[in-house]
Amino acid sequence: MSVAEPRDLIEVLSRLEYWRQDNPEANQRSFRRFTVRGDANLEQIDTPGADCPPLAVMLRDISRGGAGFLCPRHLDRGSLWRINFQAHGMRVGSQGLSVRFSRLIQEGLYLIGGQFVIEPYILHALGVEPHQLADDVLTRSSGIVDSEFVSPPEIDQAE
Repeated sequence: MSVAEPRDLIEVLSRLEYWRQDNPEANQRSFRRFTVRGDANLEQIDTPGADCPPLAVMLRDISRGGAGFLCPRHLDRGSLWRINFQAHGMRVGSQGLSVRFSRLIQEGLYLIGGQFVIEPYILHALGVEPHQLADDVLTRSSGIVDSEFVSPPEIDQAE
């Protein structure tokens, strides 16, 4: 992450939390969100043969339906990733994730919102052919990214 100091990151996260608590109408989700602070990394899963090293991210919140986190670069809406959750430096789990929202917070730091999805390898193991998966990546016909994501207002206004 390109945040100057951990204190700066905590300040950004605090402003985001303040905004969310002050705007209950923007916090309507299918599942309750829990504020968490922790490390994770992302591996891209929708670009076969891509040699993209894992991206380190910092978790902001999580629910049964998705996660919010800070990331050092923009992620394309609809791109598919595997998020690997870490605790005490060890991987404790992973989940497929479709990016729903990517917003610049400050130079080199993006707020990302993602929805959990089933991983392509599981679908393939269940008999869904790889070319069908590629078609879904192109069309996003499953509705995962069709609805609007509620965007926070300018972060500086939350102070």
